[in-house]
Order: sequence, then C-alpha cells, then structure tokens
Amino acid sequence: MKKIGLLLSIICTVAVSVSAQEIVRAACPTLNVYGPAGIVRAGERIPFSLLISNAAGLDLTFKWRVYNGDILEGQGTQETTVAWPDMCRSLIVEVEATGVPMGCPYRASETVSISHCKPMIPSLIAEISERSIKASDPRVGRIKQAIKANSSSQIYVIIYHSELRSKSNEHRDQMEIFKLLALPLDERSRLTFVHSRGLVRVTKYWLVPPGADNPMP
Repeated sequence: MKKIGLLLSIICTVAVSVSAQEIVRAACPTLNVYGPAGIVRAGERIPFSLLISNAAGLDLTFKWRVYNGDILEGQGTQETTVAWPDMCRSLIVEVEATGVPMGCPYRASETVSISHCKPMIPSLIAEISERSIKASDPRVGRIKQAIKANSSSQIYVIIYHSELRSKSNEHRDQMEIFKLLALPLDERSRLTFVHSRGLVRVTKYWLVPPGADNPMP
C-alpha cells in the first residue's frame, strides 16, 4: 500500500508540474522579428521590426544585436535599421526582450541569406597633393563622410614622398591628418598609414571594406 501511495504521489506531482508549464507557456508573449521581403541591394538601409503578441500588462525593454552588420538606429525600440556592408556573409539580426515572465522565450531573430555576392574591393575616396589644406575643403568632407558612413571599413592612407622621410616626420604627417579630420582617439585605429616613394608629394585615402585586400602603393 505504501508503494502504491508513493507512486500516486509522484504521478500527481508530475501532472501538476506539466500543468504549471503549460500555464506558463500559455501566458508567454510571442516575439517575431521581420526583415525585408525583397532583394536587398548593396548600400541600402535595411529595416527590421519586432512584432509582439500576448504581452498586455508587461513592461518590456529591448536590445538589438547584429552579426555581420551595423545598427544605424532604433536600438531599444521595436524597430531598427541596419547596414549590411559585407553581403558575402549572411546577416543575422537578433533582439532580446527583458521583462518577460520566468521560463518564457525572450529572444527572436531573423537571418537574411546571401542573394548575390560581389568581390569586395577598395575604393579611392580622395587624392590630395597640397601640403596645406583647409578642413572646409570638399575632399576632407568626403573623407569624413566615408569614415562615418562605413563603420566596419578601414581607411587606408598612402602618403607618397618625393624624398626620404624620417620616422619623426612620418609621425608628424600622421598627426596632421588626425587633426585635419578631427578624429577622436577611439576612431584613429581605423586609419592605416603607409609611406611610399613617389615622383611628387601626394596623399591618397582609400576605403577598404571588410574582406577586401589593401590597395598597393
């Protein structure tokens, strides 16, 4: 009789546990991330949205994460806009919700697969031959815009000299460029400097996207 009573107690406990899990699942909000419906072209701003159901009375907050891309705007909201610089790798956009009931799923994601992939190549932003140039020069503006708009890319700066330069002079050249572009300290690592010999003094600024080879001097 004791064994039968123990068995019935275990069965009841399991039944209550399963029933409680079903109740929790029924009370869970549903999270779904939706991305672009058509073909995404290089350089486009890509919108994603989070659709939530069964979330009445919940105080939810959101955090977006992007793999192989960059968040342009919308962090902390139900809609975000993303840049996809390297279209040779799939884009994964994930959102995490805080404030869902215990035991409920709190993440959702969407993957944009590769539809076409062109080899990534560097592009010349500007070529400056003057030794002294003002920050108001349109070429300086193009360089600044390229740095701002392509956060995953590197800026490759090739400085051609008609004569040999000492290391201290090369360092001074680089500091002048940092000052010209008004770059904060945390952005300076995105610039790579190469010094080379040339017939005349000229500085070329290249935009090097992820996966592209650096330009040759």
